[in-house]
Amino acid sequence: MRALLGLVVVSLLALPMPAEPVVQQVAPTKGVPTGGTLVMIYGSDLIPEALTCRQGSTGFCPGLRASFGGASAIFHSATPSYVYVYAPGGVGTVDIRLEVEGRPNLTLPNAFTFDEHAPPTPNDTVRYLVPITTHEQPGLNGSLWTSELTLFTSGFSRAMLRGRFCDESSLALCTSILDLERDVSTRVRLYSATGGEGAFLYVPRAASGDIVRQLRARDIARDRDNFGSEIPVVDVNRDFGPNQRLLDVPVDPRYRALLRVYAQDDRSDRIVVTVYPPNGTEPIESYELGLAGRGAASDFPLNPGYVAVDPISDAVRASGHQRVRVEVEATFLWDPPPSFHIWAFISLTNNETNQFTVITPQR
Repeated sequence: MRALLGLVVVSLLALPMPAEPVVQQVAPTKGVPTGGTLVMIYGSDLIPEALTCRQGSTGFCPGLRASFGGASAIFHSATPSYVYVYAPGGVGTVDIRLEVEGRPNLTLPNAFTFDEHAPPTPNDTVRYLVPITTHEQPGLNGSLWTSELTLFTSGFSRAMLRGRFCDESSLALCTSILDLERDVSTRVRLYSATGGEGAFLYVPRAASGDIVRQLRARDIARDRDNFGSEIPVVDVNRDFGPNQRLLDVPVDPRYRALLRVYAQDDRSDRIVVTVYPPNGTEPIESYELGLAGRGAASDFPLNPGYVAVDPISDAVRASGHQRVRVEVEATFLWDPPPSFHIWAFISLTNNETNQFTVITPQR
């Protein structure tokens, strides 16, 4: 029996022991408090070969969890020699913890600092346009308009967003950072910095697929129980383009129309608006507009270039068409033109009820 026990002990000792993980570098060691910084943990034997994960588009790697100061990170990819994760939002200097199934936790003390002065990178955020940012704004026929932006995330334990978030009682009380808690619907006020319409919202890139954005505008003077009309919150990089086409716009005296045009900034020499019949290429009317509304140059501009006009002029009404097509284009006087993209939509408001709908460029 003793011989048998000795054989078992010798056999166990002969088994290869799991290699100790070795961390050689964490880069970068600083990132923006809003989250989304892509962080690399480099070394050897960080995870078992069997847990290699190159499907980072899902944000998760089976058997692995990474956290910054206790807040969960989103995975990009992982191998035994490197782990890439998107940092969540946070404050101050925190530990990075890597939890690997079947192994003790790997803790890197004070390994990452959330620094508001850390230079932003293209990987940090996705920029969204919130087209309507009004609060109890008087309109025609005794209307009183307000917009309601609601945000929700189920991904990050918390996500930090960037924008101009103001107290509805005073536009002087504003903050540039919003801390969005997980599994909580949060209604916020986001405002333009120049008093015009439209503001930019910056979402951590890693969390952009998890954050639900819902924007409504409604007339609270007529019917406070009416939920109003939903307006799209627009991905600047995906939905903006050098031109926009708005189809099937009604020419009806019962409605008033407003064409709103938004730009990444105000560099365009001109915005050209052309109104066509629903079929054909011969324009009914064409005219130029200038952009206004952008603040000082910034890595995170708070509001877009903006202009608004009634697209249904007397000439359009006199054309006899019941519906028209409106095309909007950004143009320049020099060649080659710089990269410049815009987005536009038309709101149609019923003159009697003040209820409105929106026409957006569908693709």
